[in-house]
Parts: sequence; C-alpha cells; structure tokens
Amino acid sequence: MTYKLVARTIQCIADDDPSVKWDSKYIGVIDSDMPSQKAARVMWDAIALPFRVMCAAISGFSLHSVESGLEKIAQIERGEIIKSSTGNDAVAAIFDATKTIFWFEFGFSERYVDDGLGEEGGEITLAQFKLVLQIYFQFLRDPERKPIEVPFPE
Repeated sequence: MTYKLVARTIQCIADDDPSVKWDSKYIGVIDSDMPSQKAARVMWDAIALPFRVMCAAISGFSLHSVESGLEKIAQIERGEIIKSSTGNDAVAAIFDATKTIFWFEFGFSERYVDDGLGEEGGEITLAQFKLVLQIYFQFLRDPERKPIEVPFPE
C-alpha cells in the first residue's frame, strides 16, 4: 500500500450538538488513493493504523515542540546525542539512536522511565518522523494554513 502525508485544517463537529463546530489542525498518513477533503471524523479514522499514535501525538504538539523535535533529530543525525525526547505533559516522542525505530508515549512526565516499549502502533522510522515534523512545521508556520500533501515513505 502507498501512503500520503496530509496536513490541513479540518472542521470538527460536536457529537452532542451538531451546531457546535470548530477548526482543528490535522496531520495524518492516509492511503494515497483517498481524497483528503473528507469530514473530520472520516479523516481521523482514515489514518493508517501503523501511524495513528504518531499522528495523534504530533497533532497536539506546539510549534515549539515541533522545532525541538527537529533539532533533536538533527543532533541524532550528527551523532551528538543518542537518547532524548520532546513533547509536553500529555505526550512525547522518544528518541533512541541505538534503535531502528522511534516511538511515542502518552502520559509523559519528568519522571518518565523508558521501558523501551512505547505505545502499541507508535513505532516509526527516523526518516518518517522527520518528514512528518518538517511538514507539520511548514503547515503551522503558514499564516493561511494551506493544505499540504506529500508522498509518505514506507
């Protein structure tokens, strides 16, 4: 299966009251054949299973967390660090250059202990993670928040 990475604004609708609507940031890895202008619930459900945890986590990252993540990836690529993390109190991306995959954790705190397991379905490669952060960074910095679609590597 081939995938594409989509960053865009989606309109969410409250389950309890369909008249309550709001815009939300969306980052998702979806089937490359799927139209990317579907309703919010469809778009969240369309995220490919192997990437759901990553996309859910990153969608909650601030611009600062995205920048921090990109800097830590650059440090890993330069061999300056081996392990690190970025995120906030609710979620974190865990970096470990000694492993072939990276992962995400929910419920992150300063007392976090890396058990090496991560959340199920949260494992991704450094190249995939870097691409998602780069695209999300570009999307967040755009004052018009124009949609972005790019092929996603497997």
